[in-house]
Amino acid sequence: MDDFYAARDNTMPPLPWTNFAPPHTVEDLIAVADETAQIMEYSSKLEVQSRALAKTTAQLREANRKLTVLSEQKDDFLSQVSHELRTPMTSIRSFSEILRDSENVDEEKRRRFSSIIHQESNRLTRLLDEILDLSFLESGQVQLNIRPVQLEAIIDQALAATEPQLSAHSVRVIRNKAQENISILTDPDRLSQVFINLISNSVKYGLSENPELDFRCSSNKEFVKIEFSDNGPGISSEHAEQIFEKFSKLSSDSETGSAGLGLPISREIMKNLSGNLFFKKTEVGACFVIQIPV
Repeated sequence: MDDFYAARDNTMPPLPWTNFAPPHTVEDLIAVADETAQIMEYSSKLEVQSRALAKTTAQLREANRKLTVLSEQKDDFLSQVSHELRTPMTSIRSFSEILRDSENVDEEKRRRFSSIIHQESNRLTRLLDEILDLSFLESGQVQLNIRPVQLEAIIDQALAATEPQLSAHSVRVIRNKAQENISILTDPDRLSQVFINLISNSVKYGLSENPELDFRCSSNKEFVKIEFSDNGPGISSEHAEQIFEKFSKLSSDSETGSAGLGLPISREIMKNLSGNLFFKKTEVGACFVIQIPV
């Protein structure tokens, strides 16, 4: 029996506790704790830096996207400007060459060609003025003459400037002057320019059998609101924002000299006046709303 237990003892593996290292000292445990704390702190810093790097990367990606969009818009703008400038310049060059090189041009044709050159020169000047005006407005470099003025006086000024257009198309103007008896703080010339653009657009594109242009004014503690409504064919929803893009035209039958800059200029003017201009969907005709902060 003793031999059996002796053989069995020789084949048994060593007990687990026989491999234990000597217990650590308190100083060793403190050192391990300090090292663990340093590792955790370093890991936390790396995590913060990683989040910051990811945020910076996202910002750079967004900035690059915006630069790409701006570059495309610049190219489109230059292309559109070139196209709009080319038309009057071609006419001016062609008719001036005829007058210069042709000796057998009768007086009637000479006057007609000279008149075309004059009209196209004016058109070119207006276009360049609008482009420069829009550039100043978009850059925020325009100087405003802000002063108190009656809203009624500005509407009167705009209607007087567009009277020939309104009369030529027999447009009936609907007003409530009691609503217009509002004092506002603004640049009257710039705001009148917006009104003139809206009235001119209504005459160009809002014609109906019995054309009407309705002015509605209201105010509250925050802003003064003016609505310009016509009873024409209106504007589709998908074109509601497109009409505020540069060189966008509502119709191919626009009047000579129109470059599609009236509404973009008007919206930029309202931005510079801390106001707003937007299109309002209506069942009949088109409606543009101007908001001027009180």
